[in-house]
Amino acid sequence: MLAIYLQPDSVKIVQAKLRKDNILDVQDYLNAEESSELSNDKKYLDMLLNFSEGTYKEDVEAFAELFREIKKIPKYKRENIYIVLPDFMFYMVDCFTYDKDMDMEPQIRSFVNIDLDQIYYSMPILTNPAPQENCATIYAIERKYIDFIISAAEVARVRLASVEAASISFLRASGIFQKEEFIFQGFEKHATMIAYSSIAGLFAMDVPELALENLGYLPERDHAEALIKASIIQFENTAEQTFTNINDDIPITLLANPILIESFNAFKEREGKRQHFAPFILSEIPENEQQDWMAVVGTLLQSIEFPNLSYGDSVVIDDYERVLSGNILPDDIQKSSKTYQLLSKIKRTSFIGSVAMGVVFLAELIGIFALSTVEIPPSLEQEYQEAQENSKQLDTELQVFELAAKEHQYPLQGIKAVIDNRPKDIGFLSVQVGGDGKNVDANWVRLKVVAQDPLLFQSYLSALQNDERFGNVVISEIDANDSAGIKTANITLAKGKVTE
Repeated sequence: MLAIYLQPDSVKIVQAKLRKDNILDVQDYLNAEESSELSNDKKYLDMLLNFSEGTYKEDVEAFAELFREIKKIPKYKRENIYIVLPDFMFYMVDCFTYDKDMDMEPQIRSFVNIDLDQIYYSMPILTNPAPQENCATIYAIERKYIDFIISAAEVARVRLASVEAASISFLRASGIFQKEEFIFQGFEKHATMIAYSSIAGLFAMDVPELALENLGYLPERDHAEALIKASIIQFENTAEQTFTNINDDIPITLLANPILIESFNAFKEREGKRQHFAPFILSEIPENEQQDWMAVVGTLLQSIEFPNLSYGDSVVIDDYERVLSGNILPDDIQKSSKTYQLLSKIKRTSFIGSVAMGVVFLAELIGIFALSTVEIPPSLEQEYQEAQENSKQLDTELQVFELAAKEHQYPLQGIKAVIDNRPKDIGFLSVQVGGDGKNVDANWVRLKVVAQDPLLFQSYLSALQNDERFGNVVISEIDANDSAGIKTANITLAKGKVTE
C-alpha cells in the first residue's frame, strides 16, 4: 500500500504493509520536497485546485505525472494508491445528530444543503452516547475534484484505492479516540481549525486569516497576535455550541510550518505536546517527527474498524463510538480496487506455488537420474521383499490415521475463532462446524449473522480474513428485512492453520 498526502507545499509518501495481526508495518517514507527520486518543483495540489474545463485533458495529463513518477520507483510500482487531502479542500466537515439509519440520506441532504449528485461523502465517525442520541461526522467534497484524480489515475494506469481527509487519518494514527482535541492545519494560503470530541464527532472550520501569507501581510506583529487569539476564541465558541459540553483551553496540535509557529506567541502558548504513532504502527520514523507523518500513515489503517479486539489496550475508545473508513471514492471504484487486490494476492500465491512445483519436479528428475545409475545391494533387495509382505498392514494403519485427521474438525477452535473476531453489534443466527463430503476443509465453518448496519458485515469479513485460523472467506446472500430494520448474511470459512 502506498499513501500520498498532497499538501500545498509538499507531497509526503509512505509505503506500508498491514499484517495479518493488524499491525501496520511502515516500510518506507519520503518527502518529495527533500527527495531526489521525485520532482520537487511541481505543485500537484495547485493543479487539482485550479484545473480548467477548457484545458481539462491537459491538466489531467499534468497531474498524472505524479503517478508516473511514483511508478518509476521500482518498490512503489505495483502498489495501490491511497490519497490524503488537506481538510480545506472539503465542501463540508461537520457532525450532526440523526434519528435512524434508514432516514440518514434525507437528513444528510438537508444538512449539507446541496444536491447530493454534486458531492461525494463519507461518514467515518458514528457515536451513540445516549439511548436516543445518534451522531455522525460527515466529510463531503465536490465531485469534480475526485473525478479529476480518478481520471489522472486511469491515464497513468495506477490502482486508486482511496481518497480521504487528513483529519480522520491523523486521528486514526494516534489510536486515542477517547479525548477532546483541537488541530490546526496551516499552510501558505490556507488554514483550517479542527475540533474533535469522542461524544459528538469532528468538525472543521476554515480560517484563511491565519494562513502564513495573510499573517505576513499584517503591518504589525501585535495585529497578527491579536488576530490569532481572536480566531481561536471564535473557534472555541463554535466548538462549545457544536459539542454542548467541552473543556476550556484545550491544547492545539499544530500541523504547520515551524516558522509560522515560532513566529507568534499566540500559537506557542496553546501548542500541545507532540503526538506519536499508536503502538500498532511499526516505523523507523523518529518519534519527534511522527506527528508530521500521522495524517499520511493513518489512512492505511482505514480497513480496520475501531474499536478492534486484536489491539487490546493499544486503542483508547469509548464503547459507544465507531471509527470507520473515510474513503470518499465512488463505490464502484472501491469495489474494483478490492477485487484487484484479491486477484493480485491469488496471482502471487499461484506464482509461488508454480515455482515450488517446479522445484519439486526438478528434484524428482534428479532423483530418478541418480537412482537409474545405482546398483541395489542384495541386502536391500531382501528388505524390500519384506516391506512388500507387510504393506497391507501398513496401508490399514495409514487409513486409520487419515480417517482420524479428517474426522477431527476442531469444532471448539472454529467456534472460538468466529467469536473472537465478531464486532459487538453483529449477532449469530446459526453456526455450523465441519460436515461430510470431500470439501470439508473448504466449508469448515458456516455462519448466518444478523446486523442493523450492513457495513458491519464487511468489517467482520476483514477481521476473519486476517485470522490465520481461516483460509478462504466468502460472504453471500445478504438479505434485508425492511420491517424489522435488520440485514442477514451467510458466511463460509475454509479451514486455515488450526491447532489444539
